[in-house]
Amino acid sequence: MEEVPLPALDVTQDLMSASALIGMMVGAFQPAEHELPTTLAQYLEALHRRDQSMLAWEQFFDAWDTLICPPAMVGAFPHCETGSPLQMDGHAVDYWFVSAHCTLFNYTGHPAAVLPYTHDQYGLPIGVQLIGKRWDDARLLGIAQALTHVTGDFRRPPGY
Repeated sequence: MEEVPLPALDVTQDLMSASALIGMMVGAFQPAEHELPTTLAQYLEALHRRDQSMLAWEQFFDAWDTLICPPAMVGAFPHCETGSPLQMDGHAVDYWFVSAHCTLFNYTGHPAAVLPYTHDQYGLPIGVQLIGKRWDDARLLGIAQALTHVTGDFRRPPGY
C-alpha cells in the first residue's frame, strides 16, 4: 500500500456543493414556500461543479486502482436518535457530517465498498472504504473480495 497525493479539491466546498445539488433536486419536487425556485442556470452551474470533481477523481483513478479511506469520520457508535450529535475525540459532531467520506463519492458517482477491518475497545466495528473508477464496479468488487483475505468477514458486534 502506498500513500499518494489526492486530487487538489476543496473537500468542504465539494460537500457544500453536494448538499446544494441535493437541495435543488429535492426542491424541484418539494418546493419550500419561503425560497425561490432554482433556476436552470443555477442547476447547470451545480452540475458543472460536480463534473469538475468527477474529472479530478477520474484522473486520480487513471493512475490508481482504488482508494482506501475511512467510511466515516468516527468509528461505529451505539444506536441513537437520527440527528443526535455524536462524540468524536470528546467533541460533539453533527450527526450528518460523519458520513462525509461517503457523500463525496455519492456526489461524483464513484463506486464504493466498505469492508470490516477490526473492532474498537467496545467491540464495535471499524471498517475501511474502497473507492474505484466510475463505471468499474465489478473491478472494485473483485479488489474488495481479494482484500477480505486480509480484513476477514463481517462479524456482528457483541449484543447486536
